[in-house]
Amino acid sequence: MAEKIQTVYSGAPNGVTTTGEKEVSAAKPGPTVQMWPVGYHHPDWTKDINGTKVPYPFWTVMDEVADFQAAKEDIAICTFPKCGTTWMNAIVEMITKNADPACLHDGKSLEWKNPYLELSDPTWPPERRPNRLLATLPPGRVFFTHLGYDALPKSIAKNNTKVKCMWSFNASVYVIELDAFANCYLSM
Repeated sequence: MAEKIQTVYSGAPNGVTTTGEKEVSAAKPGPTVQMWPVGYHHPDWTKDINGTKVPYPFWTVMDEVADFQAAKEDIAICTFPKCGTTWMNAIVEMITKNADPACLHDGKSLEWKNPYLELSDPTWPPERRPNRLLATLPPGRVFFTHLGYDALPKSIAKNNTKVKCMWSFNASVYVIELDAFANCYLSM
């Protein structure tokens, strides 16, 4: 007996939603993909990539990220997590669109306009990974990352790609994280 499994991928940069259907044999189940085979407590949760601790599943695509070819016209937004990444992403988006605030309200997610370079999900097909999507776009791309300088693709330094960094005082990061944690539990 066979069972049909439908997969839906939505939120692509061009707004297209694709569906796929495949038949799975009950006698011979195919390989399963676990979303998070490791957790925060697991020693494999993070891997050191040239001095940057990269969490699972992002470290699974770091070979592809290292091969990414940045151009001189590209803009890399580099931030520490929880230090204003989305805010800086919106500022750069507006600057590149002649300060038109309508560019932020066109229905497209900032994360798809200016993708997160090392974003990965084991359930995504490889062609949906942001680093592969970026490779198909012409120079002048904007992308963001949480990677340290030594973990960035070498082409960023080699091609003099514009790098915009967001710095924050560590205590304010702690306050943001604590505030988010408190809001999560106080709203229950």
